[in-house]
Amino acid sequence: MTTRAFAITYDYRCPFARVLHELTLDGLEAGAGWEVTLVPLSLNLQLVNSAEELFADSRHRRALLALEVSAAVSLAWPDRHPTAHRALFNVFHVNGRSLYRPEVLTAALRSVGLDSDEVVALAGSMAVRDHLLATFQHLQDRGVDGVPTVITGDTAALVRLRPQACDPVSRVETVLDVVEGLDFLDELRRPGDPAQLLVS
Repeated sequence: MTTRAFAITYDYRCPFARVLHELTLDGLEAGAGWEVTLVPLSLNLQLVNSAEELFADSRHRRALLALEVSAAVSLAWPDRHPTAHRALFNVFHVNGRSLYRPEVLTAALRSVGLDSDEVVALAGSMAVRDHLLATFQHLQDRGVDGVPTVITGDTAALVRLRPQACDPVSRVETVLDVVEGLDFLDELRRPGDPAQLLVS
């Protein structure tokens, strides 16, 4: 299989991000020949004018915690990031716990064998803040403000998949084909219940 390089944005609060990221992680574990970059992007960016404003406003502080933890793992322990990434998605979507509580995040880190004290220390550092700030600003400057956005080559698209049993490799490959093949579209949305669209 030809190696494909792509990136996917995420915020751990988004259920659609979880679906696509789970499929991608499953595909990688199954041996898919992908070069994947997992890119943090706070949904709170939609509420402010700039990434700088997001970090300066204390009202957004809690919403950044999980992304700071994730960035810390990605920067210092990149080989452990996929496992931690899955665990952080599970905090809310599987276990029903709050992503805004530091003790919940540290428990998730410990569950996958990471030293939570080391991760939390790095997560609160200027290095992680600067990394996230630069990442958020870069995406925002290019019009990317949603998750999960798939970025491949010069093309990007917000992709929301319905959760269903499938082969993860073929599903992600199909998503990539669509994103790359429909670069002439600005937006494509499907209604929630197509069966109810037509009135007889």
